[in-house]
Amino acid sequence: MDRNKVNVLQLGVGFLLLFTGFSTHGFIGETILYSVSTTSGAIDAHAGYYSLAIVYAAFTLSNFLAPAVIAIIGPKWSMTLGSATYTAFLLSFLYLNPLLLYATSALLGFGSALLWTGQGSYLTLCSDARTAKTNSGIVWALDQSSLINSGIFLLFIFNFSKGQVSESTIRTTYATLAGLSLIGVITFACLRAPTSAALQSIESGTALKTRSSIQQPPTTDHIQQTLKKPAHFAAIDNELNLGGASFGIFGEKLSKYGRTPIIVFGCLVHLICFSLTFFILPPDAPKFSTTNVSLIEPSLLLAMICAALLGIGDSCWNTQIFSLLATAFKQNNSQAFAIFKFFSSLMSCASFYYGSHLELHWQLLVLAAFATIATVCFGFVERRTNEQEQSVSPVKHTAASKDAARF
Repeated sequence: MDRNKVNVLQLGVGFLLLFTGFSTHGFIGETILYSVSTTSGAIDAHAGYYSLAIVYAAFTLSNFLAPAVIAIIGPKWSMTLGSATYTAFLLSFLYLNPLLLYATSALLGFGSALLWTGQGSYLTLCSDARTAKTNSGIVWALDQSSLINSGIFLLFIFNFSKGQVSESTIRTTYATLAGLSLIGVITFACLRAPTSAALQSIESGTALKTRSSIQQPPTTDHIQQTLKKPAHFAAIDNELNLGGASFGIFGEKLSKYGRTPIIVFGCLVHLICFSLTFFILPPDAPKFSTTNVSLIEPSLLLAMICAALLGIGDSCWNTQIFSLLATAFKQNNSQAFAIFKFFSSLMSCASFYYGSHLELHWQLLVLAAFATIATVCFGFVERRTNEQEQSVSPVKHTAASKDAARF
């Protein structure tokens, strides 16, 4: 196995370890903070939401700085430094207080920009036109597999937690999660430099990917009673992961049909998911825990179907957007990646704001409208990119023919 393939596998394992710890926090962090606020009052009951807002705000602004940092220290050490902020954030839960939580949240936002922009740059250097899609699929699948480990971990958390979580349990849990993420940091630090052939192939571009943000889902007392076993939550979590990872692995076989058809498919998958969500959750679910019934009786099967659809649709969008970015911005892919993540995180901040004010059916309408508009815009941009490539290709072919005629 060549060095670049080993590098790609090591990169994927690093993300697997790092996000096994952090993804688990994404599912239990708000519950932990709320439990601490009700028992000791050491922290605000809504500190988890404030922390998330700080993370996204810092992440949004730091995307402007990430390319410059990568140019100075390189993608490997950018990922190492960025991933270390995840460990620092998890360690802050060992001794919870508002100042430390919010400070490490801001640090995490900066580190996230370094991590994801560095990942895209390093994966580009390890890939050429022949291996780009395979390599990015490997990293995507390993990254998403961290959610499986998180789901298994959640089985134990839900089994031992009855709403009130003891301080010793919190410290044991977060010490374990921080330990896993620290191993991921070490894995990034041990990455080797790509081969010289791969460094030259950067001009050909590559397809890049990133994970989705884990957001706090709307909930109802009714659906919590329907899905009351710990295994149910882990099953939904794993179904979301399998939907995304499966497309990351098999997406290369679908790429022969072009990017736009895959984006259209991803849009349709998301629209179906939004429709199912409209039927299985009541309108006031995003605002507070409610006992109102939905149009359709919620079930584990429907929840798993929605999770799988979200995972598949998310993979469709990520794989094709980053493939297009790498093609259209071959020489400046890290800058293009950072700009994309800036607007992505900016809209995430906006969604956190209106999500606390709009009822579910209005939120789903906003998502459906923007998904449709984004699909049309993507098709337009890809067509322009293809036209530019076709206009350049004859020039390259003519120049090559002239060079060949000299010998």
